[in-house]
Amino acid sequence: MENKLFIKSSLALCLLYSSNLYAKTMTFETEVLPVCGIIIDKSNGSINFDDTTSVDAASFTVKTNSNKGNAKISFNNINPSDNIKHKDGFFEIGKNKGKLEEINWKNPKDLTIKHDEKQEVYAFVPQNSSSIISGTARVSTTLEVSCN
Repeated sequence: MENKLFIKSSLALCLLYSSNLYAKTMTFETEVLPVCGIIIDKSNGSINFDDTTSVDAASFTVKTNSNKGNAKISFNNINPSDNIKHKDGFFEIGKNKGKLEEINWKNPKDLTIKHDEKQEVYAFVPQNSSSIISGTARVSTTLEVSCN
């Protein structure tokens, strides 16, 4: 009986000792690719004048997994139609109407936008619509996004 107990104890010690000798580490890793983009949720809206107000806004959402969690948005190639070209137009942009940033059509500035935060964009011409030459008033822009 003592022999069996000794053999079992020795066998158990050998297994424990040998398992320490052959221990292996498992490592899991994946390269996470950068995400930096913009989704145009709604590509058109109405132009507001001093005497008209429309709640019809265009909108976009930034997608990024950058360390800072935000991206820089640039308004490029702002192209107003001839009847509003020299009327000091601007965009207002933000996630809620009470806190909007102005983007001047002639001298646009870049904005920092948070990931996954839908932004509404409104177009304004600070004059009465009766002072605008008749026809379709239109402004277009290209949004460019860059992430850190």
